Amino acid sequence: MVRLDTSVAYQIRRYGWSAKLAVSISLRNKDLDEDEINYAVQLTIDRLIFLRIAEDREIEPYGQLRASVNQKGEGWQNLFYNFRSADEKYNSGLFDLKKDRITPGLTVDNKVIKTIVNEMYYPDCPYEFSDCWLMDHPQMKHSAGKINSFFQIFIVIIFPVIHYFSHG
Repeated sequence: MVRLDTSVAYQIRRYGWSAKLAVSISLRNKDLDEDEINYAVQLTIDRLIFLRIAEDREIEPYGQLRASVNQKGEGWQNLFYNFRSADEKYNSGLFDLKKDRITPGLTVDNKVIKTIVNEMYYPDCPYEFSDCWLMDHPQMKHSAGKINSFFQIFIVIIFPVIHYFSHG
């Protein structure tokens, strides 16, 4: 496995996660405007990366996201079990489904969400997420102290570019 660094931005662009998700959301949710689509895409990518980091740090069960999207039913809605659980556990705001009036009601193609999540795991994704943590997501600031001890690299995610900064 390769340590997560700036090359993960290449991985996201290479596989087109943001683009695939944006197209699916746009086509299946005609009532959303561009800002709402961008919000939904960014929030979803942030949530998935956060939970993959937690899985690799053995804070969350490894493979739970993959299991959620690959089980019977709608992969998108199945993910929300993980998001609700994360909201209760981390209280970070990132998973606050009461404030988020967009993503819980979305329709996303199963193939798209399954592909994105499956590509976040080895062998499709060679990155070790355990040495990383999300920082500067506006909804994460107040819980950064709780999460700080888990991760060593600060990841600042700004749609559609991801910047990485090493923690000294």
